[in-house]
Amino acid sequence: MTYQQCHNLNIPESCFFTLSESDLLTSGIKKGISDALIKHGIGILTIPDGDKQGRYLSEVVNLIGKAHAHSHQQGALWHIRSGGEHGQETLARSHSLDEFALHTDCSYEEEIPDFIGLQVVQHDSEGGGSNLFIKVQDLIPYLSSESLSILQRKTYRFIVPEEFRKDKEFIDAPIIDDEYNIRYRHDIIDLKYAPPSQINAINELEQLTYSPQINKKLSITKNNILLLNNKRFLHARTKIIDTDRHIIRVRFFLTAHARG
Repeated sequence: MTYQQCHNLNIPESCFFTLSESDLLTSGIKKGISDALIKHGIGILTIPDGDKQGRYLSEVVNLIGKAHAHSHQQGALWHIRSGGEHGQETLARSHSLDEFALHTDCSYEEEIPDFIGLQVVQHDSEGGGSNLFIKVQDLIPYLSSESLSILQRKTYRFIVPEEFRKDKEFIDAPIIDDEYNIRYRHDIIDLKYAPPSQINAINELEQLTYSPQINKKLSITKNNILLLNNKRFLHARTKIIDTDRHIIRVRFFLTAHARG
């Protein structure tokens, strides 16, 4: 499957917002963004030029949720670019130029953040670093009933990547819960002791993630912020070509107040 084979992600008009400095102080923008995230699981914000530190991203998240720290060493904001924030960090795969297969963030944590936010400081001017998405609601009907049952009822071992390790080296959890929320990152799932039925189920899921029928594409550009439901969407990234690409990421929980 290639990026070009996929259709564009269909996003309702009510999920697009253009922010000014004063907008962040209004209750209307908070309600509009919260409603879009709750109903559709996605929001696309356009912000004024010049913010290279993620101030708008931080302020939007603080309006509607609570940020999630990446690790004991890292704060809530994560600068995603070649070499990391200071150009010399190589541990996290986010700082590489490689493509990312479809996954959810923090799949190795017991309590997964509800949403992720990506602020584009500089997009890939060479056409790399584009995004792919699969809505879980589009994925579920293609799974066999046997595999779906296994993915919901059986636990899999998720190894915590070293750069995100806090107090545990792994967790055991199902891939899909009873409300059809998903946690998934194939490269950190340890199948060493999994029975054949569980291996077959996850292989079926993995094969579906390559289907151009359910993959949708989206390009976000400089001064855009993408807010995405981390439990209802799988997301991926194509290979980075332009090493000046710079994204700021945050993961967050939607507060009860924002949910209304």
